[in-house]
Amino acid sequence: MPRIDLLHVLGEAPEGPWAIFSLPDGDGTDMVSVIIPRSLWMLLTRAQPFSSEMTLMEQVGTRLIERRLATGEPIQGPLVAGREDVGGLLPPEDVPWFLVFRVC
Repeated sequence: MPRIDLLHVLGEAPEGPWAIFSLPDGDGTDMVSVIIPRSLWMLLTRAQPFSSEMTLMEQVGTRLIERRLATGEPIQGPLVAGREDVGGLLPPEDVPWFLVFRVC
């Protein structure tokens, strides 16, 4: 797997937080734009209150790009993260809210 680096967090797009990652290519380096939908971002920041926004963006963006590379999906335009790109950062959906709150 190539080394994927977070280059810059651009800030807020209308859809949610937006960042640029570098993806080494055979003869150069590509830049990949990643957006995390606002609803997913809110869940992430509530579930991980002690993680920085930069760390969360880096983890989710890297997983998204790695998943796309592994499945052979095209890496074009802004990539939009989904729940499958979050991994273990979110509690399972069947855990009641009060247990999630108690874990924090």
